[in-house]
Amino acid sequence: MYDVAVLRTNSATHDIRVAKETCSQAKAGLKVLIIAWDRETGTGFDEYRNGVTIKRLRLKAPIGTPSLVLYFPIFWAWASIQILISKPLAIHACDFDTMPIGLFIKIVKRKTKLVYDCFEYYQGMVGAFLTFPFFNMISILDRVFMEIADFIIIPCEERRTFYPVAKNILVLPNAPKMMTVNVGKRNGKFTLFYGGMLELDRGLFPLIKTVNQFDDIQLVIAGTGTLANDVKKLSDRVKNITYMGMLPYDVLLHAMANADVAFAFYESTNPNNLTSASNKVFEAMMLGIPVITNEECASSRIILKHECGLVVPYGDISALSVAISRLKNNVQFRKKLGENGRIAFSKWYAWAIVEPDFIRRYLHLIKTHQQGT
Repeated sequence: MYDVAVLRTNSATHDIRVAKETCSQAKAGLKVLIIAWDRETGTGFDEYRNGVTIKRLRLKAPIGTPSLVLYFPIFWAWASIQILISKPLAIHACDFDTMPIGLFIKIVKRKTKLVYDCFEYYQGMVGAFLTFPFFNMISILDRVFMEIADFIIIPCEERRTFYPVAKNILVLPNAPKMMTVNVGKRNGKFTLFYGGMLELDRGLFPLIKTVNQFDDIQLVIAGTGTLANDVKKLSDRVKNITYMGMLPYDVLLHAMANADVAFAFYESTNPNNLTSASNKVFEAMMLGIPVITNEECASSRIILKHECGLVVPYGDISALSVAISRLKNNVQFRKKLGENGRIAFSKWYAWAIVEPDFIRRYLHLIKTHQQGT
């Protein structure tokens, strides 16, 4: 029997938020099982890591296509069987796409506690691809999920308005554990770094157009997504663009630490983007790297509050060019912004700051299950 079963519709191999939360649960003495779906390669294996057991469904799926929805019932059925076998006291459902399992288990095992961890605002993320009836159906289902969850986890305060009927909400920023990252030998060239999803709504093309105006700037890009092939071709053709591909987390942080400025843009018409609490911003703050982000997203308020970067309108190449020039030409200003970010991160956002409340609530949840309440 497990105390907690964590549900995730990816392989959980590089999922920093899942690793962070489950490591804390295990450290607090809870027996944790991750039930994951390796839909990326279909070749993942079960493992025991950092005190946590990981079971994976090895079923490759066409990510980013409408046909992906046909694979979900297979995962839901398999995961439900794993839960019925392992008999956890609590289910930790990561995002909307795992909550149907939570709903089913709540129906057949009413005492089981349910945590709804909202990594994304799902309606905002997929709304552009749905007709109104389907969007409305997802919204109704999400409201049901809110009502049956024992508590809900969100990554930033701005998301509260999306969960009006939630019984209990805990804000856990997408911030890493405090760590020291060694900086290697620099080549002396001013470097911008982007690490994350390579998608149209992340402002990559305006960034690339802006960087192309400078001869003495290096743009380093890491990550994967639908634009990966385009970025790779650009890097092969343009001398001041380097594409590093998908990196292990420690290598990604090392690459960021060796940059002068980090970049994080989120397209402004997507509600999910507008309330995005970017892990890239927190990672840069931890490393003492100033950030350029767009004024429409939630992360911009953190940047402005702590004076740890610059904020410009989304896709505004002229404003972005001015911001880059300002940081490139003023080393002391750049260092001051970076130091402001480092101080704010250690004081307000590091995992060690929010971890105690997360564990306290989890231990209380397990206790109430054991007491039959």
